[in-house]
Amino acid sequence: MAKKVLITGGSGLLGQQLTKQLQEAGYSVAWLGRSGNAPEGVQGYRWSPSRGEIDPDAVKGCQAIIHLAG
Repeated sequence: MAKKVLITGGSGLLGQQLTKQLQEAGYSVAWLGRSGNAPEGVQGYRWSPSRGEIDPDAVKGCQAIIHLAG
């Protein structure tokens, strides 16, 4: 089973490149964002900082969280 890495701000320039490199290295990559949208091959999870809500499944099984959201 691939190690899971969760990225906030994954749709940005750095996040997209990091996602590609992590996937090429064999990691499972998930994005955490306000829309919950993610490209094919990336699991998307939704959060609402203004409401203090986050999908609890987003962090399950994560080995690392990389925060790039600005």
